[in-house]
Amino acid sequence: MIRIRISTTVDEYLLEQARSTSSWQSAAEMQSLVAAHQETQIDDAYQAYEECPVDAPDAWGRLSDFHRDVSAISA
Repeated sequence: MIRIRISTTVDEYLLEQARSTSSWQSAAEMQSLVAAHQETQIDDAYQAYEECPVDAPDAWGRLSDFHRDVSAISA
């Protein structure tokens, strides 16, 4: 029996998009496509940090103050 490994971190839309793309011919190429997609998602998530600096005040205070306080507790 043939075993197929499916990553649970890949959503159904991404998997269907990868299957419908004729540019990949092997599992390694599909893995590359998925990795590039995941890198894009991570880059997009970090964009929020650039839009709102850690020293900008918000309703809960400054994130930089929280980081400083946690570091003091951990030391």
